Amino acid sequence: MCTEKNDTKMLDDNKKEINHSCHVTFRSFGFNDLVLQNKYIFQAGTLECEKCKQLDGTEVSEDVWNDEQKMKKLGFWKQADGSYKPHPNCKCFWRKDSITDEQIKLLNSKKKIFDCLIQLNISKSNIRNYAQIVQNTLTVLQNTNPGTNPVSYSLSTLSSAIDLMCNFFQKVEAEYEYLKLFYGCLKEELEENPGIPEFVKVAMDFMAHLELDIKQINIPSKKEHYERLKMKIQQIKYLLKTPEEAIQKGFIKALPRENQYHGVHLGNQKFTHPISGQEVVFDKNNNIVTDPHYLGTYNYGKKAASLGHFFNDIYPYWRWANSPLDTTVWQHRVFGPIYFKYIVEFLRGWNYSNGSMPDPTI
Repeated sequence: MCTEKNDTKMLDDNKKEINHSCHVTFRSFGFNDLVLQNKYIFQAGTLECEKCKQLDGTEVSEDVWNDEQKMKKLGFWKQADGSYKPHPNCKCFWRKDSITDEQIKLLNSKKKIFDCLIQLNISKSNIRNYAQIVQNTLTVLQNTNPGTNPVSYSLSTLSSAIDLMCNFFQKVEAEYEYLKLFYGCLKEELEENPGIPEFVKVAMDFMAHLELDIKQINIPSKKEHYERLKMKIQQIKYLLKTPEEAIQKGFIKALPRENQYHGVHLGNQKFTHPISGQEVVFDKNNNIVTDPHYLGTYNYGKKAASLGHFFNDIYPYWRWANSPLDTTVWQHRVFGPIYFKYIVEFLRGWNYSNGSMPDPTI
């Protein structure tokens, strides 16, 4: 199981890696033009020598202008008056183009877009990492049978898992708010700056790919979560009537570990459709389950092991249960009914009784 220290290090390392990869990616797209400098343009007269005519129109930045060696490589030598000429007694001159207010405005806009893209990547990746840490922790717990191996299923292990869950909900909600904030800022900035079409196009293309990831980690509101039970596709008259009919219609029977929130300990069987998202649960007598604690609920994330399913379907259930009629406590929802009874037994003697245990979902 990951410790909090290791988790923090992993997130910090991930942030550094994201920053580096983003900068490399943006530079390759032309996002490196984020510093304004004065420009110097060489102007050769019509009657000047061929050497000067060949260099006519040469542009150099302030950095290059201040580097004598770089200027020499371009064919210009520093004169006694501080200017650069192709040869002594040259009558040609340099024109200085100073930074304008409009350029400064565009630069600030570019920087804002750049910063938003970086922050969006960091928030998105942090959320994905938080989810991975929690899933890894729950996998460790659920792969340990507390009834036969209580030593490995220790109080410290359970306590760490509960502390992790308490922090998880807070961190995810905070990062999700950051994600929406930076996403909104980026959209607004792109819409208000048609004056930098190439830069905006690159940012828009990048954002289009980012939107696919953001949709995966979309967290429904409490109202939206409860509304899924009212969807036409989940009304009992539109549900398949038997497990055999569900299989014939392309539904997939959930594995026991995928069915822990729908009464696998009672003999219930869950079936989900990989395309429509419809879900139906049958009891041990093959009747449709309508108990609000275990009934089938619509899946916005169609793949069982995907982040989309985790954030769109599992995470809201952890926070708010299936509906106002579902009275299961959060530990029951997170750890599942099979493990919940062991958790309560272990923690009750450790000042973590069911009534006093903190609820991170509120």
